[in-house]
Amino acid sequence: MRHFYSTHLKIQLSAVFLLFVALAFIGSCKKEPDESQIPSDGNLASITTLPVTYITSSSASSGGIISNNGGSNVTRRGVCWDVNANPTIEDDTTSNGSGEGTFTSAITGLAANTIYFVRAYAINSAGTSYGNQIVFSTCTDCGNCFDGILNNSETNIDCGGPNCEPCDHCANGIYEPDLGELWMDCGGECSVCPPCANGIQDGDEIAVDCGGQCGSCELLCGDGLINGFEDGVDCENQGDLPYGGCEFCPTCIDGIMNGDEAGIDCGGVESGCAPCCSTGNCNNGIQDGQEFFIDCGGNSCPECDTLFSYELESTNYTTPRDYFNSPSYDDVAGVLTFALEDAYDTDPDAPNIATGRLSLTITRPIGGWTGSIGDQLLVDLTDIPNVGDPTQYAILWTDANGFTYTSALPGGRCLFVFSRYKELSITNSDFANGCNKPVGFYRFFRGSFEGTLVAIDPLAPTPEVELSSGQFQFTFLP
Repeated sequence: MRHFYSTHLKIQLSAVFLLFVALAFIGSCKKEPDESQIPSDGNLASITTLPVTYITSSSASSGGIISNNGGSNVTRRGVCWDVNANPTIEDDTTSNGSGEGTFTSAITGLAANTIYFVRAYAINSAGTSYGNQIVFSTCTDCGNCFDGILNNSETNIDCGGPNCEPCDHCANGIYEPDLGELWMDCGGECSVCPPCANGIQDGDEIAVDCGGQCGSCELLCGDGLINGFEDGVDCENQGDLPYGGCEFCPTCIDGIMNGDEAGIDCGGVESGCAPCCSTGNCNNGIQDGQEFFIDCGGNSCPECDTLFSYELESTNYTTPRDYFNSPSYDDVAGVLTFALEDAYDTDPDAPNIATGRLSLTITRPIGGWTGSIGDQLLVDLTDIPNVGDPTQYAILWTDANGFTYTSALPGGRCLFVFSRYKELSITNSDFANGCNKPVGFYRFFRGSFEGTLVAIDPLAPTPEVELSSGQFQFTFLP
């Protein structure tokens, strides 16, 4: 019995000891609360996060506005940020004094090209309050507002934009009468306007700020102001005299697409032109409506540019529009011909002289032009003679020395692929309804070509030449 009581007592003492140790352990593990999180009488402060500005690859600026202290003094304020949403004061922070009002914070130590989340915070006796969250991203090699370079989304060197201080309105090249300027960057609190840049006709000038000692009126045509003989910004009304040399102001009867028109003399808002007869828009970067290709051709848009280019033996050639021999099209035989188009090296350092001539013969396929879009129109005489008819499809090149190469000889090859073919007839009724293009029939071709061309003359410097990356585009007009 004595042994039983002794053992029982030891067990009780051990249990008491373990309980004491556990309570001590729990007490020692309890985290001391941050004084900013201790609730007390009063309310949290009201705070708003300021936008993030002056963003670089490693820093940014923000801050906050404390509009109400919640009934107790704000003892600490700043911003906190992190790469995760809803940052707290346990993350990176700034400390920007105390009290109500507006404060700014410099956020530093950021990684380049990284997305960050930032919130302003305020601490009073009621705890920590946070402002709205703002997300921003640092950049890579984005420059800064003190490097003397136009970068970092600046509107002028080292000023303006979302990251730098506003530019001095007296030196930004903009006429801002609402800031007291009498003309661009002068007048009001800016310097006195010089006689030739004051927006009025005075002295020996023949028009506003030009003529006499001020120089030619034509020099003012690109300054973004209404001066000289101009009737609008850098433009003059067609027919007005005297003429100062600027472009004509956009009108709805000038036969060209200008201003904010959606087509030739039609559409737009500021232009005030009648709606276009087409449902497309010649300024939207897609092929829509009656367009032959992207924003060109059809019944409302300007004609598509003429294109004729290719690579021959590692040299890139083109035929400029002003030197283009108009192709011919035999509608009965269905033969499209580009004859002896002068070849100009596209290297900007190359002399501006033709160094060869290229001709193409392309015959309408059995399925018609439209039915053959994307098909390979091939004549291959390299392996099996007379695969395809070389009289229907052929490429002919004549170099600067007069040697001629053709795809129509044994060993030659040519390949044509049509990517676009469009035809459209504009009638008198279409013209009356806003199709402001000449009445008649329009036919548009666009495609690619390549080939192996064999020398006709055995004395030619090389037995054959390779032609690749050929592109052609042309519209036959009424």
